[in-house]
Amino acid sequence: MFISSAAMTMRSLRKHAAIATLLIVQVAIAMAVLCNLFTVVLDASQRSRTHSGLSESHIAVVQNIGIIGLEEDATSSAAGLRAMRAVPGITMAAIGPAPFAVERGDVYLEPSRELSVARPYIYFGSESLSDTLGVSVLQGVGLRTLRAPAVGDALQAGGSLHVPAVVTSSLSKRLFPAGNPLGQIIHAEVWGSYPIALRIVGVVTDFRSASTRSPSDSDAVIAEVKIESESIGGLYVARRSASFDHRGKQGLLTALSLSMPGFVQEPVRTVAELRVRNFRKDVARSQVLLLVATIVTVSSALGVFGLTHFWVSRRRWSTAIRRALGASRRDVVVLFATESALISSIGVLAGMGLAILMNLLLGRQVELVPVSGLAMAAGAGVTFFGCSVAAIIPAFSAAKVEPALAFRLR
Repeated sequence: MFISSAAMTMRSLRKHAAIATLLIVQVAIAMAVLCNLFTVVLDASQRSRTHSGLSESHIAVVQNIGIIGLEEDATSSAAGLRAMRAVPGITMAAIGPAPFAVERGDVYLEPSRELSVARPYIYFGSESLSDTLGVSVLQGVGLRTLRAPAVGDALQAGGSLHVPAVVTSSLSKRLFPAGNPLGQIIHAEVWGSYPIALRIVGVVTDFRSASTRSPSDSDAVIAEVKIESESIGGLYVARRSASFDHRGKQGLLTALSLSMPGFVQEPVRTVAELRVRNFRKDVARSQVLLLVATIVTVSSALGVFGLTHFWVSRRRWSTAIRRALGASRRDVVVLFATESALISSIGVLAGMGLAILMNLLLGRQVELVPVSGLAMAAGAGVTFFGCSVAAIIPAFSAAKVEPALAFRLR
């Protein structure tokens, strides 16, 4: 009677402990590397798909750049905004940034601006900026209900003029965790180095200005000023009743170029396109890492194949004896497949611990998120499948050993 396949597998592994250990180590290393590669790829993929919370396809941004030497002939920015609003389908337009095209700035509670209390994204622009972005007021009032100060007065006051502003709920809790933010004064710098004092008049719903895995991605402050005769370059943002298409984008470019001849415009991009554009490097890096993961998987499988082939060739006589005692070719394949599955399973389990250790060590040197369960499952599946397939090929070769070989080798 045959001994059970599991018992034979354990006996064989104990007898060939050195080769089994090498196989386990190789599987574990491949598993650890793949888990961390998949962690980086999955993190980049998740962040690139993280929605800002605004109507991304309905909001578009165009960079309006002034031409040196033509400023005196340029029409005012107010005329440019009126031309944009006259484009069919455009409901609102303003000067100012949009998510994934906005900068952070330090915020202070004291006029001296010595100790920064937060570093939110600062949306400083013309009237209707908050409405163009489409934020909703949770507490207080919106900026549309208040009179915006002139841009010259706000920038030349040196922080003595209080400009109305709204902040996101996230920033409100960060700045005033135990108090009412309405009426509070915060200080910041806008448009490079202009000091400005902002009076909080409302709290709006959170939206993401970027996707960096940080809770502060939702920290933002919006302030508006009145722009009339000034010719101001920078970002112009527009809102459309329907999603932006080629016709809508071309209409904005035409309106701006005709109304502001002293400026040139870059291509119009929606917030959704800005988000995709923002992650171009991450996507390219992910593609490289997936290529590396493929190379690791293939090289690991080849290593397992080589060791397993050597192991099987060393056991031709014992395999022939099993065949002579009545084992079928299927029994031989099952035996070696069971051994391979057991070794791969031990290697995958060891690789999980090694993956976490590698992640902790790499996290101290570079910015690396903890290994996720999905990355662990993906690494385990790819490693187990690749190594099992590589090990099963020599098993079919061993199954071809003829029973008569046992007597000839004696």
